[in-house]
Amino acid sequence: MSPFSSRAEARFHHKKIVTGDSRAGSRPLHVSRSVENATFACHLVLRRAPSTNFHLNIPSVAGKKKKKKKTEGKIVENEKRRGIKIDEKPSLSLFPLYCGCVLGVCLCKKTKKKEMENVKGLLKIRVKRGINLVVRDSLSSDPYVVVSMADQKLKTRVVKNNCNPEWNDELTLSITDPSIPICLTVYDKDTFTVDDKMGEAKIDIKPYLDAIEMRLQNLPTPTTIARVQPSKTNCLADESCIVWKDGKIYQDMMLRLANVETGEVEVQLEWIDLSGGSRHM
Repeated sequence: MSPFSSRAEARFHHKKIVTGDSRAGSRPLHVSRSVENATFACHLVLRRAPSTNFHLNIPSVAGKKKKKKKTEGKIVENEKRRGIKIDEKPSLSLFPLYCGCVLGVCLCKKTKKKEMENVKGLLKIRVKRGINLVVRDSLSSDPYVVVSMADQKLKTRVVKNNCNPEWNDELTLSITDPSIPICLTVYDKDTFTVDDKMGEAKIDIKPYLDAIEMRLQNLPTPTTIARVQPSKTNCLADESCIVWKDGKIYQDMMLRLANVETGEVEVQLEWIDLSGGSRHM
């Protein structure tokens, strides 16, 4: 038996339910289920890919056709122009990749900070000139100097067609372990072949660091602190003087190049202290 007294009353009650009229006693069953299912599906997608932006179409209630706003249509159109996929399955989350990048940057900063803490100071090597360098081209050479210490490698500019070049270039090394040797090598710059060696020498900085350890102050300018003589244990071509000048300590060296017929290179050492007054090596 029908609960309604007439067919017109039944149609009116059905219309209120379908259209979602607030005067109806309860919400329509089919509408609440569709919204509930759509909400549950949205929850599952968010659990699988929490960092993915997506566009979800929820079925509209029968009898209530809402017009899409122009702004929403513009956003969707702009996303399509930029190549963003709409109404498709979301891609995998980029959160693990982001975490990996952040972790890598943090480790890199930590490593660099640790390396800087181990740096005892900076050694500035002023490569002044070369004397009587060997000829590696037909009539002359195009020499340049490479200074290396462990994984550090620095070089001067190239001087064209000159066996007595003047560079006057400053190369700065970070000193973490003074016992690591410093190598100076002269090369001849070639265009189509491998650069030829024009001799090499080792820079002994121990006497210079010993003078730095003396922590001298208020000396007249210039004052010779020490003199280093050429020997078999160094590559000096002449006597080298460690001099106090204008509040700084310098050492001038004339290095004799090895494994070559002739050639010398003049350099000057200058120490830059980073320890805040403590010069302990």
